[in-house]
Amino acid sequence: SEPAASLALDFVNGLPGASTGNALKVTPCGKIVYYVAALGVVYDRTTHRQRFFAGHDDDVRSIAQHPDGYTFATGQDGAKPSALVWSCRREARDPVDMPCAQLARVADAEGYMRSFVALAFDATGDVLVAMGSDNRHTATLWAWRNKRDQAPLARVPTIQ
Repeated sequence: SEPAASLALDFVNGLPGASTGNALKVTPCGKIVYYVAALGVVYDRTTHRQRFFAGHDDDVRSIAQHPDGYTFATGQDGAKPSALVWSCRREARDPVDMPCAQLARVADAEGYMRSFVALAFDATGDVLVAMGSDNRHTATLWAWRNKRDQAPLARVPTIQ
């Protein structure tokens, strides 16, 4: 019979190698949030513990912090790149190692953007802006909270 063993992610060392610009964020309660490989990482420096957002299936290239301070968007590479919006908020009664919760996913359905290299929320937090690594550096805007229709609000090439 097969052994009853399994692996669980406990701690991630390091930061993104090639693209470290704007890769670290801090929550209102002092947790450090960053990405490495295909993970979002939330580090609590008082307890030296980490929690993870593991919803990506390719390397993460960008991160944005929502105005609420606890919601983040991370953008990834891929044949059809996507940005995932997730929350690191945890209630006191929740387990300390509870995974971060995915709230939404927006994607480049055509796959021409190659990667989401920069992300930002507008001042209200309702619109997510993503910059693609395509030849025209296309900026795309999404109303990410709209679960029924994830079609972009606008798509604008920034290089003509």
